[in-house]
Amino acid sequence: MSNGEFAANLEQDPTGIGRAVSDVATAWDARIAQEIARQSAIFALRGAGSTNGIDPEAASNALDILVPRIEEQMQNRPVAIMYDGDPPNPEKPDIGQIASELRRRFDGRASFLAAQRTDWYGPAFPGANLTNRTGQPFETFVFPPDTYKGDHNRFTQSGQLAAYEGYGQIYVGAAGMLATEQMLGYLDQVPPEGRVNILVVRALINQALDVEIGEKLAQATTDAQRAKFAAMQEQRRSLFGSQWNNNGEFNISILEAMKHEADTHELVVLWDGPEQVDIVNCAKIDLESDEVNELFGSAGHFVRTKPITARQVPAGTTELVIVKSGATRDTANGGDWVCTSVGTKEEYVVRADQFGDIWEHEEGTDNTFKPRHDPRKLVKLDRDVIFMAAWGEKQAIRKGGYLMERTIRSGPNAGKTERYGIAQKDVDGDFVPA
Repeated sequence: MSNGEFAANLEQDPTGIGRAVSDVATAWDARIAQEIARQSAIFALRGAGSTNGIDPEAASNALDILVPRIEEQMQNRPVAIMYDGDPPNPEKPDIGQIASELRRRFDGRASFLAAQRTDWYGPAFPGANLTNRTGQPFETFVFPPDTYKGDHNRFTQSGQLAAYEGYGQIYVGAAGMLATEQMLGYLDQVPPEGRVNILVVRALINQALDVEIGEKLAQATTDAQRAKFAAMQEQRRSLFGSQWNNNGEFNISILEAMKHEADTHELVVLWDGPEQVDIVNCAKIDLESDEVNELFGSAGHFVRTKPITARQVPAGTTELVIVKSGATRDTANGGDWVCTSVGTKEEYVVRADQFGDIWEHEEGTDNTFKPRHDPRKLVKLDRDVIFMAAWGEKQAIRKGGYLMERTIRSGPNAGKTERYGIAQKDVDGDFVPA
């Protein structure tokens, strides 16, 4: 098929399903340009391969995270999902199985593409599209090895994609160093002020593979084979893959090699739940700037409606509280209160001299408090931002979250206002107009 014929077919068949192509680079770029013209949200799936696999229960949990994310995008724009063509295997799930299941769940609702090298390409018959376990096809682009710089990356994270604001990457855990290298390669293509959208989902390795790899090592007959399987065993010592430590905490240090801070933006890791983090490029803002003052000047007042749990820090002690969803921290001194939010379920600090103005103990409980009438202004954010919060530490808030302004009612700062951020999950379903 010539490039001209391919372009003509694109006009006739926007989905491309049912056709595999081999004139790949130009064809792929034309196909991606089509999705960009549609203003699609485009996601590249990355993650665990056959060395680590994904624990079957963890694979199911990962899908529970991904499906609502994708459905949320579909409310506003078309969606295209791409991956590198690993075959699906429900008994030994890896990223291919994740792609296969997404293909099944979103049949007819999203575009699905696969880029595959000829020496890995395994269709049902020569020239066919790759399919999922139920035979639903991926629009498949097959390319020869040792032809394109970056191999698969030339396709699923091309410069064209990295520059597109609607592009993002999804890493489903237990991934090796290759996935980390892909992540850094993507970040290297994004300008310091450009949009970054990376979701990393934690998933335990498939521990059932330990026996299989151990048997292969025992049966190895050459030094090369023994080195290969020993390296696989070593990689599997990271129970959640290279992006996490064995306590399940995201390894922020992998981004240290990537200098991506500019005068206007800063790369930030934000927790969006116990098993997922987002890597985003936040715009730096000043909460005391004229721009922010103007926003708060026209903002409405809101009050809380839902109770919290809280505990008081003992006198003479201090406690460092990490708020992962805001990439920030605060120190609670003796008498201060450590509160647990309704939405993100994270802890945050309220000063001893302010706690009583905001919260009232709920009778019949040990540590539950209901909100007092304490109006504050809220400004919804239309971008990812980072700023210096009221407690003197940086705080980052994702697009859709809020900036908050509250007047302090008691203590040495009575009458002054304080400003900080609050995640969308902690506002929705709690705050109502005052």
